[in-house]
This record gives sequence, C-alpha cells and structure tokens, in this order.
Amino acid sequence: MRSRNQLVLPLNLEIKIEKNDPVRKLAEICDELDYTKLYSLYLRSWRKIDPAVLFEILVFAYMNGIYSSRDIEKACKNDIRFMWLLQDEPVPDHPTFARFQNERLAGVIEELFCQLVEKLCDLGEISYKNIFIDGTNRQYKNRSQCQQIYLCLGEGGRKESTKIKK
Repeated sequence: MRSRNQLVLPLNLEIKIEKNDPVRKLAEICDELDYTKLYSLYLRSWRKIDPAVLFEILVFAYMNGIYSSRDIEKACKNDIRFMWLLQDEPVPDHPTFARFQNERLAGVIEELFCQLVEKLCDLGEISYKNIFIDGTNRQYKNRSQCQQIYLCLGEGGRKESTKIKK
C-alpha cells in the first residue's frame, strides 16, 4: 500500500494559465471597471471577499456556461483559472455567491455589464456586426396585433426596442 502523504508547496498559478486564456483578458478588463455603486451597497468596509472579485468570478462562470452557485463554488475549488481570479483567497461558499448575485448585484449588474461591453468594444473584441434579439412568442386573439421584440444590442451598443408585425 502506498502512502498518499505529499509535500505541499505553494503553486504559482500564473505559470499554469496560458497567456492567451480568456480569464486573463477578463481580469484585465474588470480591473478597469468602476465598482463605486457596488461598494456602496456594503455598510462596512471589511468583507471576507472583495465584491469586484465575486463579480469577475460570476462573469467568468457565465462565460463557461456555469450558472448554479453550487457549480460556481465547485469550479472555484477545482479549476485553476477560478483559483487565479481568487488570488489565494478562500473559496466562498455557494450561499455567498447566491446572496451576492440575488441581493447585492441585482441593482448594479446592468451598469457593470454595460461598462464591460464598452471596454470590450474599445479593445476591438466586439464588432456589433451581429445583433442578438430576445423576444417572446405569444398567442394573440387578433392576428393584427404585434409581437414585441427587444434588441439587446443595436448599432453602437444602444439599447433598442422595436415592434415587428407578424
């Protein structure tokens, strides 16, 4: 039977993550965002983990199709890119992510994402060549009624709302 006791040395995650990994670009961009409104939601200045770091982790999780707070917690424990974002801070538990997402971030998420999109546009990462729509299909009694479709990003990043006839 072999022994599983191992010598544990501090791991430099910087060398394990490739230079062109999306987590590096995200961290670079998020470092330039204005988190003033987010910080104002906290009554005390001391926090276990910086809200800006929690925001970066959530955005990176969304980029990777991870939406559950439990799955985000698991990713922070197992994925070195999430560990790198945490910068040697302890992994927050899943209720911390859920509270942050549902309570603290709810009032400022639109502004933070707008800043993020503007930074991506300034860096040439977004071209606005494609327009993505979010709409609903409804059954109408009268076919002459319109279906409301919201354009998330129009030309130049403006929010637009347009009615389209069926």
